[in-house]
Amino acid sequence: MAAIAARLITKLVDVQDKHGEATVVLTGGTVGIGTLKAVADSPAAPAVDWSRVNFWWGDERFVGKDSTDRNTVQAREALLSSLPVDPARVHEPGSSDEFATADEAAADYAAGSKPLPRPSTPRTPRTTVPRRQASCPASTSCCSGWVRMRILPRSSRSRQVSA
Repeated sequence: MAAIAARLITKLVDVQDKHGEATVVLTGGTVGIGTLKAVADSPAAPAVDWSRVNFWWGDERFVGKDSTDRNTVQAREALLSSLPVDPARVHEPGSSDEFATADEAAADYAAGSKPLPRPSTPRTPRTTVPRRQASCPASTSCCSGWVRMRILPRSSRSRQVSA
């Protein structure tokens, strides 16, 4: 996970140098939270201006706001509470304490993302991630294949992956 954390830190620094700020969409799970812990533990983490990083979630459980099952709680414990982030840039989905249904929470979260500024030249963000191979150990540094991912606009609700 240290290699993934290093790539994320490098990408954030590059994006901030070019655009002034960066946006990260977080997720939970073993790899997601493990990567956040690795970022927090990285000696390179101070290279990022964390006050200029926007945080959103790609998925969340519809449970109480302080439930340890929530990805937001896990992300705060793993990363956000240890960095000088701007709380106004941390966009957490609503919880069952705040909304009657998951659909209401999702609609509120989607509405909150609409005022985000768009670049003057529309571009599709791209990233290169290592492809896991059967012979590959846990470390991704030995993998020879790479997958190019293109994240399409929200309206398309799909993702393209090409080798």
